[in-house]
Amino acid sequence: MNDFSIQKDQVTAGVNDAQRLNVRCEHASEDLDTQPGSALLSDLQWNSVGTGLGLSRRELQVCRHLFLGMTRNEIAVKLEIKPRTVRQYMEQIHKKLQATNRVEVVLRIVQIRDVMDSLKGPTANPLSENR
Repeated sequence: MNDFSIQKDQVTAGVNDAQRLNVRCEHASEDLDTQPGSALLSDLQWNSVGTGLGLSRRELQVCRHLFLGMTRNEIAVKLEIKPRTVRQYMEQIHKKLQATNRVEVVLRIVQIRDVMDSLKGPTANPLSENR
């Protein structure tokens, strides 16, 4: 097994975990308004990744749903757009991230998040500060 297949398995497991966490959040409370993909990346991290990669607001929304393992048709329904439009967004995302498939897109986002976090240092997490 090569490094890529190990990473692919880890990303797939992460996506499955995110799906389970999101389902739990959706059923925990009707008032809970969580953004897709927020189980693995905070809203601030998503915005930083999106800005850093030059993703449009809509491309970032597609990425967040992709992170949950949603299909093109499911994303289209959720965002109230046509599946063809989702495909066009996906093509742009693949170009910007130099990815050939959706697993690579998720992997690149996780890698970028990790690099950004390492650049910020240990005080970047507000939960780690003493209150």
